[in-house]
Amino acid sequence: MSPFFVRVSKYNELLREAEGLRMRIKELTAEVDALKHSIADLKRRNKECRKRILQSKARLNEVLEERDKLRNSVEALEKEREVFQKTIERLNNLVKRKTKKKRKLAT
Repeated sequence: MSPFFVRVSKYNELLREAEGLRMRIKELTAEVDALKHSIADLKRRNKECRKRILQSKARLNEVLEERDKLRNSVEALEKEREVFQKTIERLNNLVKRKTKKKRKLAT
């Protein structure tokens, strides 16, 4: 074998290796691009989720405030109902007394 043939075959081998490396670089570049797109999409979705969470928290606060207002209204209405019930009881008792007095006077 001649030394020149060895060099040419080595050169061809190195060329094939270089081409294989270039292909691998293209594959890795495509993978990196895909990962960048995936990361960008995940960041966008994360931002949307945070926004929805903040909106949900704001709505929750509104609902809690409304619940407190309703609870206070219910408490006030219950107190009023108690007052009305006592008033009705007093009026009923007055009517009963007057009815008894009228019966006594009638007899």
